[in-house]
Amino acid sequence: MRYTYLPVKDASIYEEFSSRNTGYDEILEVGKSQHGTYAVRSMLQFDVTAISASIAAGTISSGSEFDLMLFIARADDLRIGQTVELYEVSRSWVEGSGYFYQNVNVPYTSSRTSVGGYTENDGTTWINRQSGSLWSITGSEYYGSPVGSGTVANPIVDMTFDVTTFVRDWISGSVTNNGLVLKFPTADELDDTNVGNIRFFSRQTHTVYAPLLISKWNSQTYATGTMSASVNSNVTVAPKNLSRKYRATDVVRVDLSVREKYPVKTFDTVFSNWAGTQRLPATSYFSIVDVQSNAVIVPYSDSSRVDCDGSTSYIKFYVGGMYPGRFYKVLIKVVDTDYTQVFDSGQYFSIEQV
Repeated sequence: MRYTYLPVKDASIYEEFSSRNTGYDEILEVGKSQHGTYAVRSMLQFDVTAISASIAAGTISSGSEFDLMLFIARADDLRIGQTVELYEVSRSWVEGSGYFYQNVNVPYTSSRTSVGGYTENDGTTWINRQSGSLWSITGSEYYGSPVGSGTVANPIVDMTFDVTTFVRDWISGSVTNNGLVLKFPTADELDDTNVGNIRFFSRQTHTVYAPLLISKWNSQTYATGTMSASVNSNVTVAPKNLSRKYRATDVVRVDLSVREKYPVKTFDTVFSNWAGTQRLPATSYFSIVDVQSNAVIVPYSDSSRVDCDGSTSYIKFYVGGMYPGRFYKVLIKVVDTDYTQVFDSGQYFSIEQV
C-alpha cells in the first residue's frame, strides 16, 4: 500500500543572491548558480501529523517505509555520479511569497541593509530563516551529518531518496520536524570547477510533478480458497468495478476478472469460462499511470502487490496525491515462473474536483 503527501512549504536559497526569497517559485534548485562560484540549496517541509494519526488508527502500517521523490525539470553540467545530500533543518523557517525574478518587498524592520527602505524578502533566504530573523550561519541551519543522499543516474532520471529514518524520528517526536535541506556535498559547493545544477519541480508547479513524501509497505493478503490458478499467459485480466470517478480521500478496492482468453469450447448450462474465477499468482503487481503525461504515479513494487481473498483477485490503492481533472489508468503486471505479462484494460478513472 502507498500513501502520498505533498509538502507544506519549500523554497530555494541562493548564496549569490543572499537576500532573495523564492517561496512561490515553481522550481527548486540544488547545486551551483549559473556562474559556478556560488551554492544553491533547496528546503522542504512535510506535515507528518496526518501520518502519525493514521499510524495510530491502524490505517498506515507502523513499519511503513518512506521515500522522498523529486521530479527533475532540468539538469545542467552535472558530473557523472553527482551526489545530492539531505540534512535535517534544526530551526523553523518561513516559506515566503517571493519569486526569483520578482522580489516581494515588505517594510524594512531590521538592521540589515535595505533596498530603498525595504527588505527584499518576506521568508527564508540564504541569510534569513524568516523576515527579520537571521540564520546563525548562512545557508540555513542543519544538523551536522547527512541523513540521506542520492546519486544522479546516467542517463538522468527523477530522484528518489530513502527518508525512513528521519521521518520516523519526526513522527516519534525525538527530533523536531523543521523539514530538510538538499545540497551538494560541501566539497562540491566549494569547488569552482563544479558548475552542476539540478532544477526540480516545486509544490507550486502547475504540473503533476510536485515533490512527494511516500509512505509504503507490503500489505498483500493472499488466500487461494477454491480458486484455480492462472497457469499460463493465455489469460485476460480486467477490472470488474473500476469507477469513472473517485473522491480525493478514497481508498479504492478494484476486483479483477481473470479468465482464459481463448477457452476450450465445452457444453455447459452456464458461461463458466467467462466468469473470471481464476486467481493471479502472488507475484502480481499493479501500476497507476497518468494518461496525459504517462507519468507513473504508483510503480510496480512490493507496496503495490495484487491481493486475493479466496474468491477474487483485487487491488487496493489510495487516491490522495492524484490531481482532479486528470485521467489515470491501471496496469496489471503478472510475473510467473515462465512468463511476465502486462495487462492494460483501457479503462480510465479521474478524481472529483473538491
